[in-house]
Amino acid sequence: YRLHSTLDFREVVAIIKEIIINMIGSEFFDIYLLDDDNESLVLAAHMGPKGARKEFRRPIGSDIVGQTIKSKQPFAQQTENIEDPSLPVACVPLKSGEEVRGCIVIRQLLVQKEELRPIDFELFELLANHATTALFGSYLFTRAQRSQQPAKSYRVDSNKPAFRHKVPSLGGGGGAIDPITGALGVLVS
Repeated sequence: YRLHSTLDFREVVAIIKEIIINMIGSEFFDIYLLDDDNESLVLAAHMGPKGARKEFRRPIGSDIVGQTIKSKQPFAQQTENIEDPSLPVACVPLKSGEEVRGCIVIRQLLVQKEELRPIDFELFELLANHATTALFGSYLFTRAQRSQQPAKSYRVDSNKPAFRHKVPSLGGGGGAIDPITGALGVLVS
């Protein structure tokens, strides 16, 4: 899939939505990202029926979503086992290494998809890692693009980096972004 084919955050979200719809088989789901304090989840994308309740910001609680974030392990249950329709069918933590950066909450499967299959769990594992790097790479790039001032000519001192844009930690260590290439940690000299 085209997950790493763009650095535009909205395009990456659209690609992840396409993967969830076409490969996992769900048109009712949420994509949450952890806020800067790692205390609550912020809705990055939602797909579902019109009028469906959306939580734009939710604390990391003791529900299935919170348990998934804390355990760093995907959660899934077969649709016939769901007694409460408000419970998700699956919850996939978005991880970078061992750090959780958010989660995908699958609320309902397509009518023609009766149950989750072993291949779905493999897709969950791929999404847990690759969607995270694509989302946060594009997030950092988009944020750097927005913070740039109009192009200026500037002298480069060989003893100093040619840029000093600090990147928020997003739960990990910060770094610098090259304002031209958008590469994290690359110094132009």
